Amino acid sequence: QHPAFEEAVALIDAGDVSGLDSLLSAAPGVVNAAGYDHELFPLPQLRGARLLHVLAGSDRAPLPSNVAELARILYSHGADASALTADSTGVLQSVMTSSQLLWLDGADDLIRMALDAGATAGPETMWNALVGEPRWFEGLGANHFNMARILVAGGIEVDLPFTAAVGDVTALASFFDADGSMLPSANTQFRPKMPDEPSDQHLLDLSLSYAAYAGNVEAIDWLLDKGAAIDSQPQGFFDSFSAERGGVGALHKAIYADQAAAVRRLLERGADMGLMDDNFNSPPIFWASFLRRTQALDVLQEFMGGSEGPAQEGDEPYVAKILTEAGGFPQGIEGPAVDAEGRLYAVNFETQGTIGVADADGTASLFVELPQGSIGNGIRFDRAGNMLIADYMRHNVLRVDMETREISVFAHEAEMNQPNDLAIASDDVLYASDPNWREGTGQLWRISPQGEVQRLASNMGT
Repeated sequence: QHPAFEEAVALIDAGDVSGLDSLLSAAPGVVNAAGYDHELFPLPQLRGARLLHVLAGSDRAPLPSNVAELARILYSHGADASALTADSTGVLQSVMTSSQLLWLDGADDLIRMALDAGATAGPETMWNALVGEPRWFEGLGANHFNMARILVAGGIEVDLPFTAAVGDVTALASFFDADGSMLPSANTQFRPKMPDEPSDQHLLDLSLSYAAYAGNVEAIDWLLDKGAAIDSQPQGFFDSFSAERGGVGALHKAIYADQAAAVRRLLERGADMGLMDDNFNSPPIFWASFLRRTQALDVLQEFMGGSEGPAQEGDEPYVAKILTEAGGFPQGIEGPAVDAEGRLYAVNFETQGTIGVADADGTASLFVELPQGSIGNGIRFDRAGNMLIADYMRHNVLRVDMETREISVFAHEAEMNQPNDLAIASDDVLYASDPNWREGTGQLWRISPQGEVQRLASNMGT
């Protein structure tokens, strides 16, 4: 490892642009030096990483907000955009699979710089840009499809399904010969859980799903007219879904991305509103309700012939009512818990990485912002009234002092997958579920009142 590598990493962590510039001038070899090459380094994805990989972010440390400025300095000193880590992860791959860059909305600039510096796309590049794991777990931001569009503008190859998601509709015909037969160029890129030799029909149906996910109504019509099956559920989308059970159809994909226009067109073209997806055995309306995809939900309710509205006084007891205004918890509302005064708390108020509170009349407001990089899930209160939050991104259980709103790490365990739901016993012993969605397994942890962590069970279901 280059003797100045750790110093360069520290300057990146601090966001020190001028300090990094000076160091690279004094020690030019460090800009492309491989670091973290010890086989026992605890983050395997960083073994052999260059500074460009470090700048993409990891569990090692939070990224500074000025990542684009730091990247410009690295490239100005000759950073190699085609460099690979020890496990052959490229710079583009690191950028597009980074949860921290997703939170910072910083991936777009780094992708452009990497392409300008000669970065090449690997077989998984476009799938990671469109669907990859951070986007599946974190949901879709307003500029979700920008990464894929930037890649296409930079000359990255796309095949039929990805063209349906981001390309010009007129380009779809280029994947068929004069007789209408599908060309080999229609299937050249990675997608998870795909059959070894997918049929032409499978690729058509999968392309319809990608068009629906991206909200491309013209592509939906083109593919349906070409023969795509509207209620097919082809594999080749979510890596975390079981290969044995099957995939998810176009209507569910449009709902996941809250693509109201695509939902409407699919329903107009005859999509089955009662179709159960092959993984969760859930209909489209459940996806829209559970995921809080409000625009898609409005369209579904319109086609069902009704809509929900706020409950009125005099409603029957034990009948669910709408408490807060729609849209207050737009992404990943989880962990509802009530304090001793009857206030309701839930994660992700207005934006991810927050905790919201709702009074009895339904008035909701921001309670706390979690530390950078933390996103909550389950919430519980101990006997002293402290709030405990499962921070699934940082493998923590956080504690909030309810008087000062000060946040501290109550427990941390690096071997957690992502602490999810919490339960607390009368003696303040906390229990945390810990699913691994990708592998379909899970663990259960016991956390003492002193924050000591013990694994109770492994190899469970999710």
